Amino acid sequence: MKTLRDLKSYGEPGAVVYLSDCVELMRLMPASCVNVVFADPPYRLSGGGVTVKSGRIASVDKGRWDRSMGCERTESL
Repeated sequence: MKTLRDLKSYGEPGAVVYLSDCVELMRLMPASCVNVVFADPPYRLSGGGVTVKSGRIASVDKGRWDRSMGCERTESL
């Protein structure tokens, strides 16, 4: 069975960043061990998504990297 020690990590005790699939990582983590979670995934909102900017609805276009490539292609990345 895989453990946290098997994952690629950076940092030091008390401040560790793991390079892992988030669901896999959460399954390996002991309960109540997390203080902060930081994530910046591509949300795939470009090309049809909307946001609110200065109180008005605006389309989202963050560029090609944020556009969906279809479920099969996106899942394999």
